Amino acid sequence: MDLSFMARTNAPGPYYGTVHITDIGPVGGGQLVVQKYLEVTLTAPVAVGNNDVQVNPTPWADTVVSTTSTDIDSQTVAVTARIGFTESFKGSAEITIGVNGDLTSQSFDETVKVTADR
Repeated sequence: MDLSFMARTNAPGPYYGTVHITDIGPVGGGQLVVQKYLEVTLTAPVAVGNNDVQVNPTPWADTVVSTTSTDIDSQTVAVTARIGFTESFKGSAEITIGVNGDLTSQSFDETVKVTADR
């Protein structure tokens, strides 16, 4: 299921920056409901690892992050971050993705898509 959200690049620089994702919920409004996982896809200038993705669910929930990165070209990588929930979840969440690359060269926050398994 596609979700609505806000994504913005924080503190972009030539060596490091973050993509911050907030206000995640169903299109048309309502509370975020996840049965097993959220999935975030985006393009980035470099690969993103599991430890580069920070999840802040409210109420707190146990999560496990698994990322894959696939080169598109020499300056762009397709990133998928699957955020698994150990139990079904209802609430809100913020996601911060740290990128060890130049986020000033493109609008990477415009490539973000968030989906849930519900």
